[in-house]
Amino acid sequence: MEKLQIRQEFGRSYIVRDYKVSGDNEYQISMITENHIEGFLECRISYEQEEKYLCYEVTNRISLDREFAERTMTFEDVKVLFSGISSVMERANAFLLDSRFFDLDPEYIYREMDSQNLLLLYLPASEEEKQDSNPILADFLLRKVDPNDESAVKIAYLFYKMVHLDTFSVGMFLNMIEKEEIIRTKETRTVEEAKPVLEEHEEIKEEAVNEERKVSYVYPIVFFTAGLILGIVYYIARKEFLYSVYILIGACIAGILMFISLIKILTIVIARKREENIVMPDEEVSVEEYWGDDDVTQIFDDETVVFSEEPASDEIEIYRLEWQENHTDKKYRIFSFPIKIGKLSGSVDCRINDPSVSRIHAKMFLKDKKVYLTDLNSKNGSFVDGHRLLPGEEIPVDSNSVIRLGNLLLSILT
Repeated sequence: MEKLQIRQEFGRSYIVRDYKVSGDNEYQISMITENHIEGFLECRISYEQEEKYLCYEVTNRISLDREFAERTMTFEDVKVLFSGISSVMERANAFLLDSRFFDLDPEYIYREMDSQNLLLLYLPASEEEKQDSNPILADFLLRKVDPNDESAVKIAYLFYKMVHLDTFSVGMFLNMIEKEEIIRTKETRTVEEAKPVLEEHEEIKEEAVNEERKVSYVYPIVFFTAGLILGIVYYIARKEFLYSVYILIGACIAGILMFISLIKILTIVIARKREENIVMPDEEVSVEEYWGDDDVTQIFDDETVVFSEEPASDEIEIYRLEWQENHTDKKYRIFSFPIKIGKLSGSVDCRINDPSVSRIHAKMFLKDKKVYLTDLNSKNGSFVDGHRLLPGEEIPVDSNSVIRLGNLLLSILT
């Protein structure tokens, strides 16, 4: 695959490609440079030393490979990705642009930080020059899907198989995703329906056990009482010569007691039958497995700018970031790497509320026992000792480094 360059010009970042015009791609070039098509990376023609280039704007945007550099993709992530790709391709068809010329390398699939809209790179080329980037995306999905998300794994493997078919299209694959979502929804509904059934089953089971306990006490009492009554009746009948009358009375009383015992036994049998008639799921359902513990959500107001989870008891603070914000000292304790820095809550580890800091601005990580800083294609740039980092450039930092994110000075302390 053709490797494209990323350049910076007047504080903005661009993907740069040689301007190659031919009869086959002249229309494509004119369409993407003269029109603002939603879902396309904006493209313009640039001139440098009598050379012409196609420049695609990527400032303040994050590529797919960086967005999922530190986390896995769920089924929902995959669905959103391909829904976005399909929508952009439909717009391409409206401009009579062949959707096969999109570069779906995760390095060149971008997302806007503000709107979260997907942006694709359209590479004008002749039919002979067209390169298939679908296998690269397929490999990426296999590596990045959450192994615990069965639907995500299934869809990733399906995409990997389908991209090698001559009849493959993103629309066809999107239909597969929708079918999987229907199956997934049915499974979720089955679990939801199974929960009250399980609760009813437990209640009936407990009722049957209680009845068994009651009968276990009733049996010896009933038989002892019946035998005692018969013995007394027999003794009295011998004394007073009313044998037949007393035997009849004793038999009636014993019969009543035996009838009560029979009712208790039938109650247990009925409870057991109810338990057997409950339709249970094919597999044992665990409430914890399907419902899980409620997530503890932390809600931050506009003034809260630092997000730092409490460490486990065995975790030790290894570094600390410090900065000033509105004349107030702020700090973020680092217990492990990598960490992302920016102001987009929920997507970064260290949240900084400063106008010059991008939503996902930079990343710090360990390499060869050193701390490195890399810029994540921020709008206002990341600087170390006055040097502005190119997107993807990695530079080591320590407590003596002068780090600047946009206009904000940041210190790293051990």
